[in-house]
Order: sequence, then C-alpha cells, then structure tokens
Amino acid sequence: MGASRIACRVLGAALAGTLVSLAACGDDAAPSPDALLAKSCAGERLDACEPFAYAIVTAGSLAPERLRVGDLVADARMQATLRTCGASSPARHRVRVDAVTTVFAPDAGPSERAFFLFESEDTDGDGAIDVTVPNPFDTGFPPDTRLTLRFTPRVEVPVTLPDGTVTARPCEGAALSVPYTTGERYVIVRDGGV
Repeated sequence: MGASRIACRVLGAALAGTLVSLAACGDDAAPSPDALLAKSCAGERLDACEPFAYAIVTAGSLAPERLRVGDLVADARMQATLRTCGASSPARHRVRVDAVTTVFAPDAGPSERAFFLFESEDTDGDGAIDVTVPNPFDTGFPPDTRLTLRFTPRVEVPVTLPDGTVTARPCEGAALSVPYTTGERYVIVRDGGV
C-alpha cells in the first residue's frame, strides 16, 4: 500500500474521530431551564427574552381535582411557584394556564390542542401565586377526561425602540405540565319538572 493511501486512511480515521468527538460534545443539546435562568440572571438576552426576564415554573396545581364541567358557581384554587431573577426582574411575572388535550381528526389522526384557561400575576413578586378563580372548565370541555395542565411563566418587558417609542416585548419561560382529570358534566336539576 502506497504512502499516500496510508496517509489518507490515517487522516480519514482522525477526521471520523473528530466528528464523533464533536457529536459527543452535545452541541445539538438544548440548554436546561436552569442554565437558561442562570444566563438570564447574569444579564444575557435569550432569543425572545430580555435580560433578567426568563423564569421557570417549578410547581403548579389546580384544586379541587375533578371539577364538574359547566358548573358556573364552582371555584378553583390555582397555586404556582416560580424561580425568577428576583428583584432584577424587569416586571411582575404572570402564569398562563392552558389545558392540553388530544383531539382526533378523521383525516389527520390524533393531535395536541391547547385551550387557554386563565392567567394570574405574581403580584408580590415573591415567586408564589395562590389565587381563587371561577371554574375554568366550561361546557366545551369533555367530562371525566384526563388532560394536561400547562403552567407557563410570562412577562412583558417595556423596551424603548430606536425611534423613542416604547413597546412591550413578551418572554415565555420554562413551563410545567401536570395531569388533571375533569369531573362529571354539571346538570341543572329543576324541581317539579319546571
């Protein structure tokens, strides 16, 4: 075997090893929410998020379990815990709650759909939200159904544009998903057949 062929094989093997090493470095791996929060709190801008605006929802719940669908007099209690940049945050964070369910289309098969339920603000800025809201499950939701509640932290940061106008730039942080099951359908029972 000629020297040039041996050199080519050695070079090829070295390049293949380099490519394997680069792939193993995790260049394609997305940074964790904790890493993104650390960058944001260090003053870095993250894609659509201004510095200090990123947040993570670490806990979220909606109680009671099995709220009756369509019960207009029922209330729900939403609790959420956030990790933010604290006093450096440019505005109060809000948590948006969506119900994510699987819908089946005859031609397309199953797909996920998110339905907005409500949004609530961390009014004290302490990373804790505990509010009572009207029953978010109106008659459009299926009864006795398992779905996913998605708690997404959001903030709108006032930004001054080069022409001097001020606009709000939204930032969504790391969401948390928790399972939830709706209750039976609420039925109004009328006395005396009225």
